[in-house]
Amino acid sequence: MNGYLVAIEGIDRAGKTTAMSLLARQLVGCRRPLVACGERQSPLASLLCTKNLGQLTPMLKMYLFAADRAWTYESRACPELARGSLVLWDRYVDSALAYRAAELRLGRSTIDMDLVIRINEPFVRPTAVILIDISTAVSHQRGLLNSLPEPYDLELLEQVRREYSALATQFGYDVVDGERAAEAVASDIAGIIRKRCPEAFV
Repeated sequence: MNGYLVAIEGIDRAGKTTAMSLLARQLVGCRRPLVACGERQSPLASLLCTKNLGQLTPMLKMYLFAADRAWTYESRACPELARGSLVLWDRYVDSALAYRAAELRLGRSTIDMDLVIRINEPFVRPTAVILIDISTAVSHQRGLLNSLPEPYDLELLEQVRREYSALATQFGYDVVDGERAAEAVASDIAGIIRKRCPEAFV
């Protein structure tokens, strides 16, 4: 593939979607088409809405999120990567690893992580993974301020944050402080993308 895939990760309300909406003007000078992808862009989106997540078993979440990702990956991301685009993905494979591992560690799931890894193996590895890090307290506060429903409790979110941190350490992901103004967060992410995908700006 001739393009670049950049995954933006983080716990709920870390500011991933907001940052992505600001990146178009932060990435001035990019010579590749910018394409946004993410979760819940497939025909399965209604099954994965926030109000349904609490009713889904870990196995259903594992398969449904993988199928949702596969639909967007094959129908949108792969063609764009083939033609050289810069694809920005709001939650990619690492979200599956972090959330399913958190459920397992807290005794809320019995799904072996090897299965989760195997199901997600067909997806191409990103050129870069950027983790927007916030505390669970900030996540909760943002939910209250915006009257957003809580898809996960704070204990699970805290464990997910630990799982993300472990993945970032293991694989050398870039970590951005997400508890600042959205423009500052997006600016940092844009700088990382320029560093990780320099050919896209030549």
